[in-house]
Amino acid sequence: MVKLTEINNEKAILINSDNIADDMEYAIKNKIKKIVISSRIGNYKLDNINFVEAYPEIQDLTISTYLNVDYSAIHFLKGLTKLSIDVLAVDNQEIDFSSFENLEDLNFNWRKKTINLDKCSNLKSLIISKYKKKELTEFSNFRNLETLFVWQSSIENLDGIENLSNLRRLSLFKNKKLTSLKGLENLTNLVDLEIDECKSLESIEELKQLKNLKTLKIENCGNIEDVIL
Repeated sequence: MVKLTEINNEKAILINSDNIADDMEYAIKNKIKKIVISSRIGNYKLDNINFVEAYPEIQDLTISTYLNVDYSAIHFLKGLTKLSIDVLAVDNQEIDFSSFENLEDLNFNWRKKTINLDKCSNLKSLIISKYKKKELTEFSNFRNLETLFVWQSSIENLDGIENLSNLRRLSLFKNKKLTSLKGLENLTNLVDLEIDECKSLESIEELKQLKNLKTLKIENCGNIEDVIL
């Protein structure tokens, strides 16, 4: 039996590894764009997702598993616009983002084998965790980005963020080495800002320039006083 769910108010189909062909036929017939491969909320038991190679029309893919699964077949999905990868096991698989020129929405844990992330120039939303670089210059090409979440990462500054002129929503969470917000003052379209557990942060002076902010939340940031607006 085909199993449906909703993610972010969108109808999605949960792929059953015992029923892949029927599930995909139902998705295509009913124009369900969001495909979910999960051992957590679904019944996916295989150690790979090689079946997606036969369905290059997939545009929206979520992978959510407890154990490692070989998802290298995603590189056949050249038309992907949304991709979410949440693997709780140690995940060091290579992802070459030059395969996804149409990607607009990306949620994943960074790894050393992340290649050509800067090629995703059409991104509108990026949620990235465990980013190991000291700054955000790799994101400078994301001119269309409207939402950016950087969580549990090693960034020390926000260099590169000043180029994201369309950014409207920014979340910085548990970036324990972050000391400076320099560059934020250029984000005149920013309306929603959350900074939490960035305990090395030295100043928030840049926020004075953000005249369009509607929501501001600063908590647990060392010597910086909590602010909730």
